[in-house]
Parts: sequence; structure tokens; C-alpha cells
Amino acid sequence: MNNELQNLLNSFGSTERFLIGPKPYDPKTVAEMADDIASDIEDAITALQNDEESKMVRKVRNGYRVKIGYGAKNESVITFGTKTLRNGKTVPLNFRFFESKKEDRGIVREEAIQFLTTVKGAIEAGQLNDVLEAKLDSYRDRAELGKAKRSEYTKVRQFATKVAQAA
Repeated sequence: MNNELQNLLNSFGSTERFLIGPKPYDPKTVAEMADDIASDIEDAITALQNDEESKMVRKVRNGYRVKIGYGAKNESVITFGTKTLRNGKTVPLNFRFFESKKEDRGIVREEAIQFLTTVKGAIEAGQLNDVLEAKLDSYRDRAELGKAKRSEYTKVRQFATKVAQAA
């Protein structure tokens, strides 16, 4: 291969392999969380206006189900009371249902949009900061529990390896 071609090829990419380590932890703030939720609510409002679904809005048999949540799994941020099941267990009510018949679906859709607009205003005004802070704390607690479990698993695995080597 001639030198010109070799120089041209060497100007692209690299022969060194880069190793990408773990992404550095960047803690979320309540303000960032509130901005993300407000953006998701905007998406939900647009979806309702177009009679579609979004992360926060789902069509159900007789209307719409709205859940105010956060993250990829839309984990519930706001609950609307609790319900006691037959077995005595109490569970939070994470959804608001906007039920309708086919002829008044537009009115119910507007009611759901009004609900989402009200929640978005409360989030932007900082009225739900304590709820968002509690959610962030739960994420931190879950991360610590996961770290402890992984550490415990590693110790058990190391012990099992030593036992296997001794045998």
C-alpha cells in the first residue's frame, strides 16, 4: 500500500480500543425532576388532544386512565388516597379515571386535559417539591439496598469458589 493511501486511512478512527467505564453518577435535583415531569405532562396533553396514548395517559374501555409518574417506567409520584383490599392489605390509588360514553368522550378528554394542566401548574409552582424529594429519597434508598445485595451476593460467590477449590 502506498504512503498516501496509508496516511489517508490513518486519518480515520484509531487503532486503540477505548474502554468505556461506568457512567459517572449525576444526582438528579428536584428541579430537574419537576422539569421532566412537566415535559411528560405536556406530551400527555398533546396525546389527549389527538386522542392518543402517552406514558401518562392510557385509553381504557370507557375513557382514559391518567397516572402522574416519573422515569422510563412512569413510577407513580402522586397518589390519590388508598384502597383496602379484601385481604385487608392497603394499596395506594395511583390512577385517575376519566370515564365516558362514546358521545361525551370529547368533554371527558377536556376534563383530563384540565386535570393535567392543574397538576403541571402545581409542579411548576413548587407545590409538590416535598413529594418529589420523597421520590428521590426512595430512589437513593433502593440504590443502597441494591448495592448491599450485590455485595452480599459477591461474598457468597467468593466463599463458594473457595469451597469448590478446597474440595
